Amino acid sequence: MMNARFPSGGRTVGLLLVLAGGLALACGLSAQSAPTPPPEITQLELGKPIEAELHGGQTQSYRIQAKAGQFLHVVALQEGIDVAVTLFDPSDKQLAQSDVLNGAYGPELVSAIAEVSGEFRLDVNCPSKQAPAGKVEVKLSALRPPTTSDRNQ
Repeated sequence: MMNARFPSGGRTVGLLLVLAGGLALACGLSAQSAPTPPPEITQLELGKPIEAELHGGQTQSYRIQAKAGQFLHVVALQEGIDVAVTLFDPSDKQLAQSDVLNGAYGPELVSAIAEVSGEFRLDVNCPSKQAPAGKVEVKLSALRPPTTSDRNQ
């Protein structure tokens, strides 16, 4: 049996290597356990369309500031991808959804009258994970007091 003798500097180097390995492991674990920040949600403004690319299985969300009693109307124009559009109130209650059978081209429309003031969320989703990427133009086309025909819808 061989006994290896290390000068005192060898023990210091070995101890530093052990400490460095532990530190690297600790940093790796803390980086993995850190929560991923939620994706930023784009603000929709009246009359200002936003065009975005969407892939199959992906959802994009948008914010809409509305006051109680206002009529909201949103148009999502599909360009090569079939999407569903869902509108939620500030408490995350679903207000409206559109998924008409017009394929990967044409509009999806949602409308609602806000019962409360706050930040509403619009989700644009392509439920088919196999769908090829396409473009969607989302536009808040109305944010105003409701008319009689708005109320009758």
